[in-house]
Amino acid sequence: SAKMIQIKPTIIVRSGFNKVNPYAKVGMVIGSGKITNTHNKKNGADFYNDTTEFYGGMPIGFHASIGTLYKLNEKLSLFGELNLVNLEYAPKKGRLTESFKNGVDQLPSMTVRQKEVEFVTTIIDTSEPSNPNEPGKISKAAFTFSSFGLNVGLQYHF
Repeated sequence: SAKMIQIKPTIIVRSGFNKVNPYAKVGMVIGSGKITNTHNKKNGADFYNDTTEFYGGMPIGFHASIGTLYKLNEKLSLFGELNLVNLEYAPKKGRLTESFKNGVDQLPSMTVRQKEVEFVTTIIDTSEPSNPNEPGKISKAAFTFSSFGLNVGLQYHF
């Protein structure tokens, strides 16, 4: 699952017609969020349940919409629009928040390296021994938060 708060500064261009008013919107998307990955598996007689959270970083993308306002009266308009969001999120860190084997919590016996990870853009030198008290380092990965959709609704004019 994923959660993200997005801020979308937008420029809107409208035709200015009275009854039917086409428009276009374009702008940036700036986000903040996290991804939660829950993994349940069975290996032989053992059951494993792990939850990892990925967080940090600030995704930046763009959004665009085209639509039409249909004026019903002085205060209400009906609208319909097609919209597109292009956004990728590459978290900076990950943390194992739950780890159970057959219902027994495994986190207290794990090292920092087993519980935490930092995503990096450079290749890691694997010839050096790893420090169990530091987070592991792996290559950065991006997750898409892009979408395409249709919005339909009423717009109230103040």
